[in-house]
Amino acid sequence: TPPDDLMSAFSYKAPITSTPLPNKASIAALKQSNQVFAWLDMAPAPESPCFISLHEHFPGCVPGQVILQRLVQALRRFNVTPQNTIFGHSICPDEINNAKDGLAYTMREHWGSCFPMGGIGGAPFVGKSGFASFTSHVPDT
Repeated sequence: TPPDDLMSAFSYKAPITSTPLPNKASIAALKQSNQVFAWLDMAPAPESPCFISLHEHFPGCVPGQVILQRLVQALRRFNVTPQNTIFGHSICPDEINNAKDGLAYTMREHWGSCFPMGGIGGAPFVGKSGFASFTSHVPDT
């Protein structure tokens, strides 16, 4: 039978290159979780330029699917489910933020419906009437 902890089966040996990875990226590349995310095609390979840039500028970042699962687990004890919840987001509407398998797409797929509140940098731009519209969709129970 396979072990319960699959993380123990992964190790990463950094490729020998003439240019060392930047500090934050090299630390992130050693994390077993990042190796597993890359193996599952949820994240770029640890030695790739994309991985290096991602972890230099956004240390601690994780794939959207991981965020969703952490959120679902944290909300389970409050009985928050797709049946009694509306997903509202204030993510910039740029097409890159709504790509298939991105965070907004992943959340929308799980929670069902989505109420976009516009915005850049996380601040919703719907105003008073937008919030009134959003709350009119919230279930009573």
